[in-house]
Amino acid sequence: MSRKIKFSSDEERTEHEKIYAKEYYQKHKDKITTNLYELKHCNCCNKEIMKYKFKRHERSNKHKENEQKLIVSFD
Repeated sequence: MSRKIKFSSDEERTEHEKIYAKEYYQKHKDKITTNLYELKHCNCCNKEIMKYKFKRHERSNKHKENEQKLIVSFD
């Protein structure tokens, strides 16, 4: 059961959030970093891409071109 903390100001809230985020990161650092560097496979480009770079890859021109080629080839 979690308790809600009442803050007297927004500055106090942001300071608390910074401290909480830092503690959370330190506690779960191993899990966070290993998850980031997992490889995901892009079927359009037939490449292995790190998980944290995957969204950027999907927005790249090279990926969009390969995606269009696949769509055209199935039509």
